[in-house]
Amino acid sequence: MKTMKTMKDSKSTAQCPEEPVFPFFMLFMVKWLLSLLLLRKTLRLPAVAAALLWCQCLAAAPPAPHRGVNVAAMQGWDIVIDPNAIASERYAAEQFQHYCAEASGVRLPVVEAPARPDRHVFIGPGAAMRAAPADSGVANFGPEDLRIVVRNDIIAIAGGRPRGTLYGVYTFLEDYLGVRFLTHDHTHVPPVGG
Repeated sequence: MKTMKTMKDSKSTAQCPEEPVFPFFMLFMVKWLLSLLLLRKTLRLPAVAAALLWCQCLAAAPPAPHRGVNVAAMQGWDIVIDPNAIASERYAAEQFQHYCAEASGVRLPVVEAPARPDRHVFIGPGAAMRAAPADSGVANFGPEDLRIVVRNDIIAIAGGRPRGTLYGVYTFLEDYLGVRFLTHDHTHVPPVGG
């Protein structure tokens, strides 16, 4: 199963950041410094000094501003599904509603048409999701592919038909709410702090 997500895991705070905090160029620099350390014996001392300086700069950098969604504070949100959603997409919306309510105490209503531009959880592909700023573009997905998109005040979970959206909801519940599906009759749902 191929999984595509565009958000960062942070189980302990139930926050869903919009974009990764560690930029690609930093990975490149760390790889370059490690190659200097391991491959070039003559440059070992300058490479170690450069690596230490780089780590000190990383530690001194201010943290990136958090621009995600606080799952514990979703009062006033709704779950949007397409009027033409298939049965598994409707079931995925019900599962999201149930476990979100159990974790946070907030029962989100399920609607077919959004009444405002923000504070929505889009479940499954549809016209409303395509019109939102978090369009996930799942037209060419296979039956188990999925995408989770988080923007300020919008979450979009969609996937290929028939199972991708349901798998996306379960992935979101596990990765961001800490839900654990232990057996067929026992699921651990930790409370999400506000």
